[in-house]
Amino acid sequence: MVRITTEHNGKLVDWDPYKSKLGAALQKKINIDLRKDDYVLYLGASTGTTVFHVSKRCKGVFAVEIAPRVIRELVFVAEENDNIVPILEDANHPERYPDVFCSWLFQDVAQKNQVEIFIKNFQTFTPRLGILVIKARNVNSTKRPDLVFKQCEEELKTHFRIIERKNLEPYQKDHMLFVVRKL
Repeated sequence: MVRITTEHNGKLVDWDPYKSKLGAALQKKINIDLRKDDYVLYLGASTGTTVFHVSKRCKGVFAVEIAPRVIRELVFVAEENDNIVPILEDANHPERYPDVFCSWLFQDVAQKNQVEIFIKNFQTFTPRLGILVIKARNVNSTKRPDLVFKQCEEELKTHFRIIERKNLEPYQKDHMLFVVRKL
């Protein structure tokens, strides 16, 4: 395993691929086109572990999280990193976010309609690049993950050009990551 780290207050912090889907993607050698001047809309920010790492590689992160209890931890991360803006909101409703600019959309939400949420946010904010993590068991727990991934991919192809896709095992079980651009 390649060690991927981020500097924070003079210390190196490991980016654990078993706790971060984006960390897993980097371990799997996915080319992620994140630039220093990019702004990221991050859906499913959770406690901010991956948001923190992303914030060190770009200009700013708008971090959307629906769970009030979880976002408290994200707020602490944002207090130490002035380029993170926590947003307590449902990713199903991008019209409720503050007016944000993003060049990059990353989504890691555990909801049945993951593809629909991604499409809605992409159409609202029109980023240069989109990255979607599909959690097969959240989309349909009765279908085999490979069938769920295929179904999601077909839906994505109606709106996007798929640049890359990668199964995130062994780091993340039953997860597929898609990198897309607008058609």
